[in-house]
Amino acid sequence: MKKIIAIIILIIFVGCSKELPLESNNSYLPQIPEKLEDEIPYDKIGKGKIAFERIGPFENNYSGLVVIDSKNKSALTFQGLYQTPVISPNGQNIFFRSYDYNEFDLKLLNLNSKKLTSVDDGQYPNWSADGAYLLYINIPEILFHFIKTDFSDFSKSSELYLSSYDFPWSPYSINSNEQIIFGSSSLILLDKDRKKHKLYTSETGIIYNPRWSPDNKFIAFAERKKRTENEKEIIEEQIIVLDIATNEVNVICKWDLADHIDWAGTYELSVCWSPDGEYIAFNKNKTGTESHIYVIDKNGNNLTQITNAPGVSDTSVSWSKE
Repeated sequence: MKKIIAIIILIIFVGCSKELPLESNNSYLPQIPEKLEDEIPYDKIGKGKIAFERIGPFENNYSGLVVIDSKNKSALTFQGLYQTPVISPNGQNIFFRSYDYNEFDLKLLNLNSKKLTSVDDGQYPNWSADGAYLLYINIPEILFHFIKTDFSDFSKSSELYLSSYDFPWSPYSINSNEQIIFGSSSLILLDKDRKKHKLYTSETGIIYNPRWSPDNKFIAFAERKKRTENEKEIIEEQIIVLDIATNEVNVICKWDLADHIDWAGTYELSVCWSPDGEYIAFNKNKTGTESHIYVIDKNGNNLTQITNAPGVSDTSVSWSKE
């Protein structure tokens, strides 16, 4: 008999957060440079902010959070383990995972006050495009949490279930209609009635970071798969846009990895939409230990490199309106 895993919808956040000093998230790793080496094309980001995790070159393996502010043509850096960071649609908060003493701790960073708040044990945080909900997995209970962004007291909750067979170890996404998407070997949609729909299956690979478009009409996701050429195994990565109405898929960008090493900087591919839904940002792996942020329009045109510091690994990208 398959194990049943509960999914909890929290309409209002359980008031158990704890404010922390910003220095508490500093890690034992070397300091991330305060000034970036990158030549950033700020005009390609509109008026918004792009946030991502940066891991330094192999010989100087620092870790930190970078927030590119297009309006002010500047970039902020924060030292520490800001894993899988996601910026709120209004550009005021960063929800991220840290790793302390063999535990995953979810924290919230206010970019205006620079205040840090401990939220819960968990991982894979994400915002809905309209900013109404946060989504994460609670650890170790393996519960899905949906929380209002005002972080007020707990009000009510409801439950739905997935079997352990379907449980994906991948980030998730929720839209304004409370529809959930997640992926591992397949891309699954969980509708508002809690019925599952298989939208896409990767025959030889894994699906990463499916994300709803702001208008809920498309899903963008990354796929890493393998193919064989001349008896040599090649790892291929690609960015895909799926049309919900027609279930048609469009590969808008693809590339081969020169080599691949499983380490913290390249563990997962990340994808996000621009606030207007016209562009997609993602991290494109150059080698097994080097990755940069790129932007492309949703039809696969106008590919633009955003970050370019040598040897770094940029991942977990997200994009805010302001």
